[in-house]
Order: sequence, then structure tokens, then C-alpha cells
Amino acid sequence: KITLMALVEMVSELPAEERKLSVADVGARTKLDADGAEFLLMKALSLHLIEGSIDQVAGTVDVSWVQPRILTKPQIQGLKDRLDTWISKVAGAAVTLEQESVGVVEAA
Repeated sequence: KITLMALVEMVSELPAEERKLSVADVGARTKLDADGAEFLLMKALSLHLIEGSIDQVAGTVDVSWVQPRILTKPQIQGLKDRLDTWISKVAGAAVTLEQESVGVVEAA
């Protein structure tokens, strides 16, 4: 259970667009060898703690979803910071779209 929680914590700390991990990194974080890390990932996938896919050839796992859980105050602050970053990226994209669509709207 401890290694499963370490894996979930490791994935939760990463931004959603950067959740591609190497099996070696998972093994280092959980103190397991490569086979143990792969088994841990398969177990987490089967228990629906995470969703994603394992690429055994490349030795990576691409995580698309993590099971929500109870968060500590520092974790909540980290989520707030990530949301603030996401909001600023969306605002920047909206400004860019507005600037690019000026000529399109006038032409119509």
C-alpha cells in the first residue's frame, strides 16, 4: 500500500500535460527494481488508482488520470498554483485568438 501511495503521490505532483514517466523513475521513487515497478504500475491500473498506458518497449508510462484523494494544505496550495498557471495560459490563448480573428470577422 505504501508503494501504491508513493506512486499516486508522484503522479499527482506532476502537471497533467507532463505525466509521462519512465519505469526507472517510478522504481527509484518506490525503491523497486524495473520488474517491481512495472508490476506496481499494473496493479495501480487494475485498482483504478491511475489510468493510462504502459509502453514496455520505451520503458515509460503515460498517465491520463489519477484517483482523487484527501489533500493536505501544501498540496491544495500546489493545486491552486497549477490552476493559476492554467488560467493564465487560457487567458493568453484567448487574447491570441481575439487578435488573430480580427481580420476574419471584418472580412465576413
